[in-house]
Amino acid sequence: MYSNHLTQKALEIVACGAGARAALNACGVTDPRFSSGFSISKPAGAPALYWHRDWHYWESPESQRKFGIQMFLMLYLVDTSPENGCLRVIPRSHTRRVPLDSEHPGGHSRWGEDAEIDQRLPETLAQAVAEQPGAVDVAVKAGDLVIGDSRLYHAARANGSSARRTCITMWSATPLWLSIFFSAKL
Repeated sequence: MYSNHLTQKALEIVACGAGARAALNACGVTDPRFSSGFSISKPAGAPALYWHRDWHYWESPESQRKFGIQMFLMLYLVDTSPENGCLRVIPRSHTRRVPLDSEHPGGHSRWGEDAEIDQRLPETLAQAVAEQPGAVDVAVKAGDLVIGDSRLYHAARANGSSARRTCITMWSATPLWLSIFFSAKL
């Protein structure tokens, strides 16, 4: 879903503009291609988002590469903090196993699909949003751009504030990702 105020071309300019391209190149991503973009808006009082990875191609040998194949770029429109649902990450979880790997069903899981609807937080969902060893909060200022590897475990804290927390998420992929994606879909 694209924001009413941003066109696909505007998202592409942000995701593959000079600044983003330089940052992606510094992460080892050469020749990035814009693949999609949408807004993520966490309303006041929204529950935590469960730990997950946005990478679905673990059977591909390229999954073991040091550098990213598919990257997310999150442009924050408001300041974030643990109180209003900031991003959480497990550093280096895109290149090594972490304790969560033994519990997590993988990908953008079946673990918490209905987390936004089911306020009862069943035991598995409570586990899915629990503190993880080495996890860090990524508090940012409005206008900051966060770049991450799709293989990285990430989550978001609950929004305990009275205001909405919004960011624009864009996906940048390498030509290698495109070949993995299309070969996996056949």
